[in-house]
Amino acid sequence: MPGAVLLRYALTSEEESQGDGFTGEYFDNEFFMGKSELLHHTELEFNWQGEKPHEDINDSDFSVIYVGLIMAPINDNYYFHIHADAAVQLKINDEIVIDHFFSDDDKGYKGAEWSQEVKSDYVTLNSGMLYQFEVRYWRTPAHEFKVIDKSFLIIEWSSDKLP
Repeated sequence: MPGAVLLRYALTSEEESQGDGFTGEYFDNEFFMGKSELLHHTELEFNWQGEKPHEDINDSDFSVIYVGLIMAPINDNYYFHIHADAAVQLKINDEIVIDHFFSDDDKGYKGAEWSQEVKSDYVTLNSGMLYQFEVRYWRTPAHEFKVIDKSFLIIEWSSDKLP
């Protein structure tokens, strides 16, 4: 069972702290290009329910990059769990640990609810060390499938030693 929603410590850059949280750069297209809007988030758990992620970003065709730094509470093997309705990629220290593009064949649609979860292989993290964290999420009209108003992204972690 996945643990807490991400995460403890995060900075927008190595030079400047925004406190705990992540910076999300939102684009009004699926290509991570053009004009963008920056938002600060303390956790990575979103359920847009057909709403726009930002007033200047449309609700069905957008992309976002979340960046920050994470710190594990103990030395252990960690697993990252992503629940999403669209394509996602997760990098830890610039290494891709999840790279998933949803298609009609694996969309996880069950009735009126989505049940899509992607789990990484284990990633060894050491307590007290900061790790670069980046998540890319992109939603296109093709990802709308049958439930247009179910845009969501939830990122959790678990470990061998922690519940």
